Amino acid sequence: KNDDRIYYPACKSDNCRKKVIEDQGGYRCENCNMTNSDFNPSYMFSACISDFTESIYVNFARDQGTSLMGMSAEAFRKFKETNDEATVQKHFDDLLFKKFNIMVKGKYEYYNGENKMRYFAVKVFPHNVQMENKTLLSRLGLYQNMNAQQDSQMN
Repeated sequence: KNDDRIYYPACKSDNCRKKVIEDQGGYRCENCNMTNSDFNPSYMFSACISDFTESIYVNFARDQGTSLMGMSAEAFRKFKETNDEATVQKHFDDLLFKKFNIMVKGKYEYYNGENKMRYFAVKVFPHNVQMENKTLLSRLGLYQNMNAQQDSQMN
């Protein structure tokens, strides 16, 4: 979704990265108890991903968001500030139906009296057909070797 909540203002400290609150002196991190003049934007968004089985909403944070969006949260913030809404929307439209290999982790969370599964992106890789074919061929080779060994043991 193209909205203002694709990233959040995060603490400038590399160890922290918690959400900061805008204060009169700048941006205050209650975790670090520090106030900075600026913040580091950090991705936190969900996107609908699908394959041949189904579609699910997956949460993308920090580095996974960068891999999916094609730019860091700081670069996206500047991109959004310096371009008009049509250009920003075109960037989102260009991301539609792009192929990625995404490693997803599922986690049950209790919400409104029932358990719901939430999904989180762990790793995002660009779709590389050549690499996938090489991996499949090497797996087929392993299976062929296993079958050949089993056949020789049976004889």
